[in-house]
Amino acid sequence: MSRKLLFLSLSAIAIGAVIFFIGCSVDPFLIPFQDYNDIPRAQQIAYEQRHAWAIALDWVGFALAAAGIIALAYRLFQRKLR
Repeated sequence: MSRKLLFLSLSAIAIGAVIFFIGCSVDPFLIPFQDYNDIPRAQQIAYEQRHAWAIALDWVGFALAAAGIIALAYRLFQRKLR
């Protein structure tokens, strides 16, 4: 059980970090640009929708990594009690 929890928590941390970095890299507003008001309104809406998806990916990755860290901390705390 302990090794399974270790594997699952480390996997959750790694997968959460990958999802978080993917969310950061696909965000169109990551690099600011000055011509946002000059592009067509349809493109602005597409950028805003893509930004919303990127934020959602960031939060999912962060939550998964946090769950892995909490599980790892629980495992380490249980080991110290023995």
